[in-house]
Parts: sequence; structure tokens; C-alpha cells
Amino acid sequence: MTTLNEKFANNASKYLCQEPSNFRKWFYGSDKKGIPWSAIFVSYVANVTGILGTLVQKSDNVGEIARSGVKAGCGIWHESHTTKPQVGDIIFFTWNGKGRYLNQDKYYSDHVGIVYKVGTKYVYTIEGGVKSDDNDKSKVGKNRYELCSGLINGYFRPNWCMKTNESTHEYPDAVYCVRAGGKWYPAVKNLEGHAGVVGKPITDVAIKFSKGTCKYRVHIKGSKWLPWVTGYNLNDDNNGYAGAKKEIDAIQIVYNGKYKAHYRVSPVKSNYYDFQNDNETTKGQDGYAGSFGTSIDRLQIKIAE
Repeated sequence: MTTLNEKFANNASKYLCQEPSNFRKWFYGSDKKGIPWSAIFVSYVANVTGILGTLVQKSDNVGEIARSGVKAGCGIWHESHTTKPQVGDIIFFTWNGKGRYLNQDKYYSDHVGIVYKVGTKYVYTIEGGVKSDDNDKSKVGKNRYELCSGLINGYFRPNWCMKTNESTHEYPDAVYCVRAGGKWYPAVKNLEGHAGVVGKPITDVAIKFSKGTCKYRVHIKGSKWLPWVTGYNLNDDNNGYAGAKKEIDAIQIVYNGKYKAHYRVSPVKSNYYDFQNDNETTKGQDGYAGSFGTSIDRLQIKIAE
């Protein structure tokens, strides 16, 4: 029987020799020429495998895949010189040949791929964005590296057991979308990506759950909290969404049921703040997601116990 980590690696092999267009269109909605896409490829394969947002966080930033995964408790980081990789590990590279860059956190890397085989001397990978120095002409390809190679920064190993355990719970689905730059973007479910576009401040938010109800509100940058809303209707500016077409710097969500809303936001063009649970203020939580005075550009929500 194929294990989940093997399925992840096997799915990566299905796209050998493919060029970046389809992967970048999936991520951005259009083919953004010239953009490196190794992280997008890993996210794409995770999505096909059914682990995106649970074991692998969606990102077009190489280091953020491991950084956000560790922060969300989805897996563990292993240094290249202390751990032998396993099939399904996500492998990170730094082209300086030293395994890490000074003055950067340990996750900062230049490139990323998926381990599909491990030998006594080499690790074998499948990577997007190889076979050419031109990002638009590069492809999905196989490579091999010595286990002791200075090009390898480390490995992110998803917590494969956590996926099995989580699948036994029947949590309600969170469905949400945002408006930014005068445009509503497609809805997102749970952590299968994020609502919003990097660099575009969010001005309005609509949230609902497949079971149960919620109330939510937003804080306008430089101003105040707007009233609570409970609906999900982009044509209802009274109770269908929260916002006033002005930049938002914080969001508060309270789920009415046996579980909690587990949510986070990111400041514009930066890394996510910590997850929050409902409006709790215990254990270092703020009671809301965001920071007053700093606009946000991405939102993620799921249900948690």
C-alpha cells in the first residue's frame, strides 16, 4: 500500500518535463512571466495530493514553505548535516554552497524540491524550475545531490501521521473571500491557500462555515472597529460582509459552536502573524488577528478545537 509521503513523491513525478505556465496560472490566476516557480510546484503537488493547507502551506516563497509549516505545527525542520532525508521530504537549497546564508533565518533558501528516493550516498529529487537558467524555459526535472552537499540547506518533513489523525474529525469547513484593489477574489476553503493577493491591502472580508454560524468584524486602519456582521453575501453591504472599502489592519472572528475559529493574517508583503482562536486573550493571544496601523494582504481560516 502506498503511504502518503510516497504518494506525494509519486505525484511530483507525473509532471516531469512540464514548463511553468500551468503551475503559475494555478497559483496566480495568470502566467506571470519571469517568476521563479520551484515553491509553486511544491504547493501544486501538495494540492494534488490533498495535503495543501494541512501538511504543506501554500506559498510562492521558498523558505516560507518550511517557515510557515513549522510555525503551524505541520512538520519538523531537519538540518542537512544532521539528518538523512526520507521520501516525501521537502528539500531546500542555498546556492552559496554553505548550507545557509548569514543574517537570515535557517529557513531562508534559494530553491526547493521534493525527495523521491534516498541512497547511501545521494538524495534524489524532483524539482520545478530546473534544466534552464531562464525561469520561463525551465521545466520539472530530476536531480541528485550528495547527502553531504553544501548546496542543501535542510529538509521539511511533514507530520504524515497528523494527516491521518486529523482526517478522523469532521470539522466544519471555513469558506472566505476578500476584496482588494476594488475587486473580490475567489473564495478559499480552510487552509487550501489564502484569501488575498500579496501586496494588495484587503478592504473587505466575507466569511461563512459549512456548519454553525459566526460573527466577525474588521478594524479600519487608523480608525476603529466596524460593527459585527454574521452573513455572507457580497451584494449586501449591511450584513453580508465586513468592511467599508478602506484598508483593514485587523480581523476578529467568533465561531458559534463547539469548536473555534482558528485564523491569521499577514501584513502587506510580509510573513504571517500568529494564529488566533476566536477572540481569546489567554496564552499570549491578542483576541484578534492583525496589528493596528499595519494593513494586511492575506487571510487564512480553519476550524480548530
